[in-house]
Amino acid sequence: FAAANDQNAIGQIWQHSQPLQMKLAAGLFNDQSLYAKVLAKTLDGEQSKQHREILEERRRYRYRATIEAAVATLDDAVAFNDKQRQTIIQMLVDKTNPPQSFGQQDYFLVLYRLSTLPQDDLSQVLDVRQRKLLAPQLEQGRSMKHNLIQNGIIAANE
Repeated sequence: FAAANDQNAIGQIWQHSQPLQMKLAAGLFNDQSLYAKVLAKTLDGEQSKQHREILEERRRYRYRATIEAAVATLDDAVAFNDKQRQTIIQMLVDKTNPPQSFGQQDYFLVLYRLSTLPQDDLSQVLDVRQRKLLAPQLEQGRSMKHNLIQNGIIAANE
């Protein structure tokens, strides 16, 4: 390919593929899909309620797994003990909501959500050294808010 050496061509290909990647990351069976529209017409009221509950349970389960993976990654930099790790995971599960969609930015979502927790809560769990080591990651999480909104991962009012 001649385009392999042309950075502008590569950039254009990347730019054209972004919307497709975002749709794929949002899921093939999201609320606007043909599947969702047919399902809404097929299920009765009780079945729809049960389906929504199952989907919400799955979303919460995946969110917890996402949090656990992100905290494990943060552990490399901050060196949490087990009690700290479990407390931070539980704080995020209890005090934040699952995202509207999951995808490639899950780690940054957790950093953002961690940055929104009251600093007093983190101060009770982490020592001064750990808070200092965590500060750059929290700043990175805060800086990702616009990107998370733009990609439909979180709502604008979060």
